[in-house]
Amino acid sequence: MEANKLNETFGYCPNCNIFVGINRLTLDHIIPISKAPSGFVYTINDVQPLCMSCNSKKYNKIVDIQSR
Repeated sequence: MEANKLNETFGYCPNCNIFVGINRLTLDHIIPISKAPSGFVYTINDVQPLCMSCNSKKYNKIVDIQSR
């Protein structure tokens, strides 16, 4: 399932639209672990592929790129 999310990007970061390659995309938690409610269980729907740069800039903000 997570491979599908990565493959759907064709290696482009959905946030900045820069090609980095599928192997260089990271799976970002839409709701950062630091902000998740106690007992929250992550599913594949709670992650999004981002390049390392966008993932780092997002830091601990809740940003759902897929819903834009």
